[in-house]
Amino acid sequence: MSNFLKKYRVPILIIIAVFIIIARKPGNLFNAQFVAEDGKYWFADCYNLGIRCLWLPQDGYLQTVSRAGGLISLAVPFRYSPLAMAILALLIQLLPVVLLLSDRLKQLSPNFWIRAFLALLYILMPNTNGSYLFLTCSQWYLALSAGLLAAFSGKPEWKWFDRFIILLCGLSGPFGILLFPIGLLKWLNTKKKDDLIVFLIIFLTALAQLWLILSFKSTTPRFQGHITWSIKAIYSVLNIQLVWNLLLSPKIYWLLASKFRAWHTIAALLSLPVFFMAAYSFYKNSYQAKLFYLFAFTAGAVGIIFPMGIDRNNLFYNLAVNTEQLRYWLIPMTVILASLVYCAGTLRPTAIKYAGRGYLLILLIGIFFSFRYPSIPDFHFSDYAKQFSVLKPGEKIEIPMFPVPSYWIMDLTKR
Repeated sequence: MSNFLKKYRVPILIIIAVFIIIARKPGNLFNAQFVAEDGKYWFADCYNLGIRCLWLPQDGYLQTVSRAGGLISLAVPFRYSPLAMAILALLIQLLPVVLLLSDRLKQLSPNFWIRAFLALLYILMPNTNGSYLFLTCSQWYLALSAGLLAAFSGKPEWKWFDRFIILLCGLSGPFGILLFPIGLLKWLNTKKKDDLIVFLIIFLTALAQLWLILSFKSTTPRFQGHITWSIKAIYSVLNIQLVWNLLLSPKIYWLLASKFRAWHTIAALLSLPVFFMAAYSFYKNSYQAKLFYLFAFTAGAVGIIFPMGIDRNNLFYNLAVNTEQLRYWLIPMTVILASLVYCAGTLRPTAIKYAGRGYLLILLIGIFFSFRYPSIPDFHFSDYAKQFSVLKPGEKIEIPMFPVPSYWIMDLTKR
């Protein structure tokens, strides 16, 4: 039995991970329907424009993986197109689990079961509702995988896979800019040809995306309002988004804030050991792990310096309380998780070891209360699919979608 488990433990754990992901938000698969950009842009543009939509920027930069998902969904009947996009989102969300279970990440932790535990925590994170099984948010999970591939060296036979994922990531958002420092440092450290090629891929995709971003002109600014540049404001964002939304979930955190007047102060103080453990983990870890931590810290810093989708005056306050932009914290939150797991190990100093385990126990509270995510409202996509099936070529249909059906409308012209 032990030999069987050792031989097949990776595929067994991957299957378990798939079931957990589906169990947390089953409606996205069993009642699949288009949501926001998934329908309005990724599917509609692919259907109406064809393959040339792949090189169309959206919001100022290329989003290739999302548009590719739209093209893939054209291969199935229209009724099942949202399901095809949801399955693709699941596979991308699953990729970090596969990497964590591989020997490649021994530099993060040589113990397989510790990496498996971290993979479990990754798929159980309490505050990922807004990005769970949505193709629009898959770019962040893809970036997480690209960061792992860029930081940790793999076997030579996997080099083309590495290059493909990093290239796809670089063309699916401004992530090449975030990957640039670790790609450069990795190459300078190893001087290997393969690392040079990876760095050049990162550099060229970053250059392309940066050119598109700087050339983009919009009547609606990506963010509005006055930024309060203060240590207190920044710490407030990091305290809530990286620690307590991760450990307790936004729902539990704000419930406690409504019941206890001093909760914000208590939470801010209790966050200090977490940030210390992240720094300790960074300092003690391998060089490759340090590169991945650097990537995550860069992603978090960019989320603060260039906040998106916030249009109120006190920008940092709204960054702290906003629960619709949690995907922007996915990568640094994963590093906080990795730091807690690292510090909870048996070989750490006693105080750090028990602090890490204590915070992981708190995380169980958040997982318990937010394991099951609510399904999105039923917009009766199947009825619209039936209407679309009987349209004549040239006729049009408008399909309203979650979250705001008056704005998120998919316009299709029957071919």
